[in-house]
Amino acid sequence: GLMSITGPSDGEPHKVGVAVVDLFAGLQLTIGIQAALLARQHTGFGQHVDVALLDSALAMLANVGMNHLASGDVPPRLGNQHPNIVPYQVFAGEGEAHFILACGNDSQFAKLCDVLGIDWHSD
Repeated sequence: GLMSITGPSDGEPHKVGVAVVDLFAGLQLTIGIQAALLARQHTGFGQHVDVALLDSALAMLANVGMNHLASGDVPPRLGNQHPNIVPYQVFAGEGEAHFILACGNDSQFAKLCDVLGIDWHSD
């Protein structure tokens, strides 16, 4: 699942550069342990914490998973683009430099256009 959405849109699937599922599962376990300790403090009872790598991988799919559940479409590889937010991707800068530009809403995009001197307005 995770590899199927990772990599360039016109290329093969890529593995993620680090073991993100393992790391995410560890974070989820840490949160579960903290919640169990808090529950024990308030109730005096212990808790059972269960974390699975598959569950963590599915949770990491976030909006990609929701897009699939909402539409039934198989999510494509988009490279560094975002399936729901534009612009949200890597752009080439001067020389060999690259930068990531992410505007999460229309207001941020309008402010970016103002800074860049681009005439943009929503109608």
